[in-house]
Amino acid sequence: MRLLLPLIWILSAFKWSDWRNWKSYYPTILFFIVGDLIYNFIAYNHPLWEPTSPKLGVTLSVLLVNVTCWPASTLLYLTHFPLVGKLKKALYILKWVVLFTLIELICSWFGNFKYSNGWNIGWSILFDTVMFPLLKIHHEKPPIAWALAFLLGTTIVFYFIPLSSMK
Repeated sequence: MRLLLPLIWILSAFKWSDWRNWKSYYPTILFFIVGDLIYNFIAYNHPLWEPTSPKLGVTLSVLLVNVTCWPASTLLYLTHFPLVGKLKKALYILKWVVLFTLIELICSWFGNFKYSNGWNIGWSILFDTVMFPLLKIHHEKPPIAWALAFLLGTTIVFYFIPLSSMK
């Protein structure tokens, strides 16, 4: 499962993404990756969620996801984001939240993902509901997205991660 999911994301991105304009999506791809790496750094001793893979371990699993799944999913998401219509945009975001939720549930059922320290699928759904609009905001107005991401990250840290657990 840990290798199948990245392969599916990469093949999907190659088939359905706007590769001619990949440079315009690149900063948002890095924004997503940096956000995940910051989470993994801050929550190292007190993870809320983490991939589990007996063969790869957490660190290699996180790196694999960061170099495959996050770039491919961001490219797909931004490529097809509706240009007009608030309802269309909201439904599009909802579709991606549902997709990520289903993937997370399937990975959890197969033992490739676990929750800890008060985090659960409900928190993940709420997080994804904020994350996907944030990716679109970053694509259009990066400084605003960075400020919002800082607020979101700070809120998560103060609510879930004791400062004493950090190095």
